[in-house]
Amino acid sequence: MDTSTIILNAIRAWNDARTNATDIVNYLDTGNCFFFTPPSYAKGIGEMHVYPGVIEGNLIFFVIPAHYDNSKYHSTFEQYTTICPALWCLGGGRLPDHIARERIARWDDNYRDWASYQVDHTAHGIFQAFIVDEDDFEAEECQVHMGLRLNPIDPLLPDIADMIVCNKIDTQVFYDDFATVVPPYPPSAQSSEFYLLEMAIAPLG
Repeated sequence: MDTSTIILNAIRAWNDARTNATDIVNYLDTGNCFFFTPPSYAKGIGEMHVYPGVIEGNLIFFVIPAHYDNSKYHSTFEQYTTICPALWCLGGGRLPDHIARERIARWDDNYRDWASYQVDHTAHGIFQAFIVDEDDFEAEECQVHMGLRLNPIDPLLPDIADMIVCNKIDTQVFYDDFATVVPPYPPSAQSSEFYLLEMAIAPLG
């Protein structure tokens, strides 16, 4: 099976499970972070799209610059997509350390209940992608953590999924957080701009 098919099948598997809280929690049980080394083609071209997927029951993340996530790269998108298996990491900035650690810990402590609630009781359900600012990836190798942040409008509403980038440069460790969860789509983005997702969930035939 070629790489492009593996990527789309994995994204499709995550989306097929979005209405099943048990399956989603089982996948999230396999890891809370991933490592990502920004490739040369991703430098200086803006935002990154991060898609969750599932391969053989394990959570995988696929990172592609938004610049390449469109129909122009229909036949070559896999060349610009980094496959990042999820694994379990402890939380270590730009985002203050105590806030970053708090969000990471909130995910680790609550992701099962949070994911079940998202699937069963919210209009948007579980996330399909993240938008992460390219500037977040400042180190040669970055550790990207799942997190939960309090709803800024009403702290009594469900927490919001987050993606926190831990950069380690020499002896410095700092956190960046300019991630946007999808759905809902922010005003600056439309569903058509998430081409891998569009291809993955298109009817097979």
